[in-house]
Amino acid sequence: MTEDEAMNAHIVRPARLGGLHSAALPIASSRSVSAGGIDRDILPGAAADMIVEMVTFGDRQPIAVGPRPAEYLCRLADGWAYREHILRNGARQITDVLVPGDLIPAAMFARRETIACGAARVMILSEGCLQGYAAKALQHMKARAREAELRMLRARLVSLGRRDARTRIAHLFAELHARLDRSGRVAGDTFACPLTQEQVADVLGLTPVHVNRTLQKLRSEGLLTLSRRSAFIPDIGRLRAAAGFDAEDEEYGEASGYDPL
Repeated sequence: MTEDEAMNAHIVRPARLGGLHSAALPIASSRSVSAGGIDRDILPGAAADMIVEMVTFGDRQPIAVGPRPAEYLCRLADGWAYREHILRNGARQITDVLVPGDLIPAAMFARRETIACGAARVMILSEGCLQGYAAKALQHMKARAREAELRMLRARLVSLGRRDARTRIAHLFAELHARLDRSGRVAGDTFACPLTQEQVADVLGLTPVHVNRTLQKLRSEGLLTLSRRSAFIPDIGRLRAAAGFDAEDEEYGEASGYDPL
């Protein structure tokens, strides 16, 4: 029995909820397959019947989908998002950047901390329809996601406390490259990047002016060019060296184990 067959043998199809259940889509096991505008690399080997609802959000709109059953799980399907904290004086700190495929904890919805970065779509999945092997695989994936989030937060803390502006920016984009490369979203030397310079500044605790000057320097060095909604990295090895970034040590490379989603 293949992994796909084992997975589907342990799926209980969710019932329709108020007409929100998505139309059935074919099971996909390849990154290159797409259906209904949904990139299938976020559902390798899983039954699309897990999808209960797809919700679309506009640029800078809080990602809030309202109360959902405890067994529901949300995942960013298309577009980017970020988590922010607004201080009383109006200053903002972006604490995390989410890319397609990332899980969105349900606790974030009530606090309205997760904001769409450009147009974004969120899948609401029925976690309760998985049993046996598939349910265990999902729990493993969620644990890995939590570990990865902690690693990224630690890396961000080190950037804020000890790295200079050049290394902070280089490290952030080396991390984004590694995360997007896992799902095949890096095309050659380029990947889509909706982050503005102001948002990069709020991720890294810099001013937009400082970010702009540093990006010009990185571009002149042939390390990174951030243009309108895309990032160009001519040599990822050189950028990683400049950032002191090791994809294997920081475990941003291809995840081990079976991803049921």
